Amino acid sequence: MCLCEWVFGAIPVQDRLFELELSIIKHWGQKLRVERNLRGAVLEEEEYWRNKSRVEWLEKGDRNTAYFHARVTQQRVQNRIHGLEMVSGAMNSRRVLSREEAKQDVFQMDSIKAPSPDGFTPVFFQRYWEIVGSDITAAVESFMHSRRLLRGVNHKHIVLIPKTKCPINMGQLRTISLCNVINKIVSKVFANRLSTILPLIVSEQQGAFVVGRLIHDNVLMSQDVIHHLKSKRRGGRYEMAVKLDMSKAYNRVEWKFVEVIMPGMGLIVNGFSLSAMLQEAEHRRAIYGVRICRTAPSLSHLFFADDTLIFARATDMETGTIRSILDTYGHESGQLINYAKSAVFFSANTLAGVRNSICTKLGIRRDAALGNYLGLPADIGQSKRSVFAYVKDRLVARIDGLWLPFGGEAVKGKMKIHWMTWDKLCEKKSDGGLGFRDLSSFNLALLLEHGWRILTNEGTLIHRLLKSRYFPNSSFLEAKLGANPSWTWRSILEGREVLVEGVRWRVGNGRKVRVALDPWIPKKGRFKPIGVSEEGREMWASELIDSETHQWKLDLLPSVFAEKDAEEFIEATESSEVVRVLEAQNNVAAECKWVPPGRGSLKVNFDAASMRRDDGPRAGEGMVIRGENGLFVAARSTHLGIVSSVLCAEAMACRDALFFASLLGLDSVIVEGDFATTCPNFGE
Repeated sequence: MCLCEWVFGAIPVQDRLFELELSIIKHWGQKLRVERNLRGAVLEEEEYWRNKSRVEWLEKGDRNTAYFHARVTQQRVQNRIHGLEMVSGAMNSRRVLSREEAKQDVFQMDSIKAPSPDGFTPVFFQRYWEIVGSDITAAVESFMHSRRLLRGVNHKHIVLIPKTKCPINMGQLRTISLCNVINKIVSKVFANRLSTILPLIVSEQQGAFVVGRLIHDNVLMSQDVIHHLKSKRRGGRYEMAVKLDMSKAYNRVEWKFVEVIMPGMGLIVNGFSLSAMLQEAEHRRAIYGVRICRTAPSLSHLFFADDTLIFARATDMETGTIRSILDTYGHESGQLINYAKSAVFFSANTLAGVRNSICTKLGIRRDAALGNYLGLPADIGQSKRSVFAYVKDRLVARIDGLWLPFGGEAVKGKMKIHWMTWDKLCEKKSDGGLGFRDLSSFNLALLLEHGWRILTNEGTLIHRLLKSRYFPNSSFLEAKLGANPSWTWRSILEGREVLVEGVRWRVGNGRKVRVALDPWIPKKGRFKPIGVSEEGREMWASELIDSETHQWKLDLLPSVFAEKDAEEFIEATESSEVVRVLEAQNNVAAECKWVPPGRGSLKVNFDAASMRRDDGPRAGEGMVIRGENGLFVAARSTHLGIVSSVLCAEAMACRDALFFASLLGLDSVIVEGDFATTCPNFGE
């Protein structure tokens, strides 16, 4: 910038200085020298603006500095990019910040946070937005265009958060900065505008900081890869996982490194350069990632908050490549790898000599486990009780701490415990309970969320990884447990069982919906037809839609469905025909939708099972009631004794489910089970 101003930018200033000097000089020799310098400065200015204007047709004539200047101004207007249209058709431009956009950014913040130097929290701006909104919008807009901000706005509190109970050095402390709310609003505006661009430039191995990605997906993928390494007991190809811990990553960024990266990408994301180097090494086959099966995508690395997992073959060549990449990255970026906290995990078939050699070259200890990521263990062995014992220990410690305010340890031993059932503790406070969260149901809901993401985000890395291993020839809803499944996959399938009960297809163009197998019929219950003819078992829903009129072929329904299904289908489609026609005309793809019970209703799912004994088949039944939001309401199970048939057991389970709902005083319930598949005439 200084060189630019010295060479060209200060030419008009030189002209004025020369003219001023010329007016005060009396000696004719000095006057000639100044005039010569002035003419040279004028010619330099003209040549400068001529080169910027790129006018090639003008060769001779009077000085045309004003013309060239006008040409440059015109070109600036023509060359300015006012906005770029995204794939969705929306304009992502350097637009003026509107009051509505600023309000949206402010209300996305958590209301109650630790106060900043100005003493305010976001809740103040949210509650009094109608009063302060215009001033806040103007201040942020002014900064975005002038790049100037009041010095006090950028002040912040630096707070040390201990990582351990009794920290004794800075390595055991984590720093956070408490910024002023206006500072946060500015950051929020830029973050929201960049959110549409980040997925295009940030590698998919980075699961955080990008809309549509979830960092817990990386945890689940790492658990599946570790399970693959533990199960790999044969073969001559050894594989490994290297866990890297970045020491004090928050204050070890070299600005020279940032200045090199940012002009090319416009921003820097945690581990971007490391990711690029690892991908480049994999591209030239200097390292090979790990595949959990032959058709699975190759994983060379996964990023977490401050940690990195590198997957490669356990060979001298790849070990040397990884060490070279880490040294280069550390030198250029200023990041320091904490080798004391780093670890290497090898596949089960790796020889002891190979393990020792690689650990020595990397300078990293060998570990039987890779520890935790985001509070979750990366390696889950056979004993789940020991792996998750810390959850119980923390809970017990907190409960013990609740006794101390009543008089300390002496009183704690004398106080009598008034026991309550766990079901009672989980009830709402208004119903006499303590409002505790049912951990089993809560965990099941989180697993259901992971299953829903796998079902609806087919292009993500975790979907491609799990599909290649567990359901390569089917959909997620039809996936089986498979041989040697990981604990991750077992857990996801537990959540899927709940997901299946309330999911159905929105038909759209019908090209992905199978008539006989998929839940798509607009009827109550499981949204599947009771019976389908031989002809309909291989049909797709698109075959029931007229390609020209985009309406249902109602004349085909009786030959495909049972009579009751056909009647309900026709009745249901009459009110939604316009919507379905528009979806078909616009070629809307089929997609899965979650269908909870209606507002104010509950759903009762029941099932029965039987086992043959010498004295006859014995059966049992179970049922669960959930609300419109999927929350657990009640459940029960019981033995039915000897029954005449499976059909009888299912009928008794259905009867008892209705009786159970009636006993609880529920008058609006949906009863759902697989009884219809056992007895096709039950619907009649």
